[in-house]
Amino acid sequence: MSPKLLIELEKDTFRKTVFDDENTLFVLKGKVVFTPSSPMKVNQISLRFRGKLVVTRGFQSTRKTFFEHQWDFFRDFKSSTVFEAKPYTYDFELPMPSDLPESLEADYAKIEYSLKGMVETPLFSSNLRADKLVRIQQAGTPFDSLAYNTLAQGNWNDMISYEVSIPTYEFVPGGDIEISFKHVKKSDKCKIVAVRAGLSEVTRYNNVDNRRAKEDGMVKKWLKSCGCSVVEPSMNSSIKLSIPASTKNVHCDANTPYVEILHRLTTRIELELDGELYTILNVFPVRISPKDSHESMEIPEFEQLPSYDLVQLDSPPVYVNLGGIEGALVLPAVYPGESTTIALGA
Repeated sequence: MSPKLLIELEKDTFRKTVFDDENTLFVLKGKVVFTPSSPMKVNQISLRFRGKLVVTRGFQSTRKTFFEHQWDFFRDFKSSTVFEAKPYTYDFELPMPSDLPESLEADYAKIEYSLKGMVETPLFSSNLRADKLVRIQQAGTPFDSLAYNTLAQGNWNDMISYEVSIPTYEFVPGGDIEISFKHVKKSDKCKIVAVRAGLSEVTRYNNVDNRRAKEDGMVKKWLKSCGCSVVEPSMNSSIKLSIPASTKNVHCDANTPYVEILHRLTTRIELELDGELYTILNVFPVRISPKDSHESMEIPEFEQLPSYDLVQLDSPPVYVNLGGIEGALVLPAVYPGESTTIALGA
C-alpha cells in the first residue's frame, strides 16, 4: 500500500457576480489529507493555489502567474519528523479576490487555477504530490438581455420588408440556434432567393503591461454555416444552425484583461433584382456558455424598508374666486372651533 495525499474541496467551481465586490461565497475551502502507509520521514507539507496564463505561439509557450497563495502546514528542514501510519488532516480557507479573471480556454491561450499539494521527504525518498483544478466562471445576470439583440427588422429600398429573430442570446456547445425569417415583397421587380446564417468566433489576445491592456493579436474563424432556398410566394422561412459540440472547435465566451472570446451570428437574405444578386445582412452578438453554468444569477434580495404608521393630517383650505371684487380671493380655512374668511383686493 502506497502513502496517499488528497485535496478535498467543498466546491471546485465558483461563479462571480456583478452585484457586490465582497461575495462571501467566493471563498475557497477544503482540506488536505495525508495518510502514510508506514512511518515516514517528512520535511514539509504545503499547499499552493495558483492562477496562471499560458499563451502558446508555435513552438513557444509563455507562462505568467498572476495570483498565488501558499499554506505551510508543516515545515522542518533541520531534522526530518517521522509521521506515523495514520491520517493527518489540514484545513484551509482562502477568500479569493473578486477581480480574478475567469477561467477560459482559447486556441492559443488558457487561464486556469489549480491547487498543488506537496509532501517533501528527505533526499533519497520520493515526494508526494496532489493536484486539483479550480474553475472560476462569470455568472450571467438578468441585465444581460439589455446588451444583446434577438430581433432585427427593416425595409430594403422600399421593395422588401423583413424581420429576423432568434429565441434567445445564450447557447451551449452542441446546441441549436433556431433562426426565423419573415419577408414581404412590396415590388415584383425583386425575387427572394435564399436565407443563410453563419456563426463566427473572435478571440482577442491582449498584452497586459502595468495594468494597461494593448491588443496583441486577433483570430477570427467561422464555426458553422447553413441555409435554405426560398420558394415564393412564401413569406416565412426558418433554418437551424447546429453549434459544434467539441470544446476544441468552439470556445465559451470570456472577457478578461488577457484574452477576450466572443461570438457573432450573421444572417443573410439573398435576393435578385434586374439579374443581379443582393444581400440583406444582419449581425447578432450571441453568447456561448458552459452547460453547467447555463443559469442566470438571480437579483439579490435587498433589506425591506421598515413599516411606517399612517398620520392623518388636516385638509388644506379651499380657495374660491370672488366674482364681485375684481382680483379678490376668499381663503376660507375651517379649523376646530373657528372659521376665518380673508378677502384680498387690490
